[in-house]
Amino acid sequence: EKSLAAAAIVTTLPGLRFIHDGQIEGKKIKLPVQLGREPEEPVDNEIKTFYEHLLAVTNDPAFHDGEWHICEVETLNNNPQTTALAWYWQYGREMKLVTVNYSDAVTQCRIKLPPSIVIEGQNLSSQDILTGQEVKYSISDNFLQMNFNPYQVNIINLSSNRNEST
Repeated sequence: EKSLAAAAIVTTLPGLRFIHDGQIEGKKIKLPVQLGREPEEPVDNEIKTFYEHLLAVTNDPAFHDGEWHICEVETLNNNPQTTALAWYWQYGREMKLVTVNYSDAVTQCRIKLPPSIVIEGQNLSSQDILTGQEVKYSISDNFLQMNFNPYQVNIINLSSNRNEST
């Protein structure tokens, strides 16, 4: 879980995305590239499916041509061991919000949203474009409040009232 959350972080941040040989297949033995042979390892289909979805989602133009912004995150459960992270990519009126609980504890947090995000209602749900699961959250005072399981990653679409020519 931790390594898949790390993969989601690395592939949704700005910059070149490096993926180790065998990483997508879930290989555990890491060998130097100079070594021309390696032992046979079975493919971990769960990891491979995760990477296929992750790479398909991050192939969206928003993650390449958009503007990246970090979000202010406030952890609500007062656990110093939790690490909640959030950022979004703005591409015209399209916004991809990435939220991650990079810890092994259940976490509650508030994420400050930019004023350009259009939100109707206080208790909302959206489909996570990475997993297809429904994500429930509440909104108050331009903060999105979420409950996270350990190493949970969500990538959701939000709309913006920002003019596309900006």
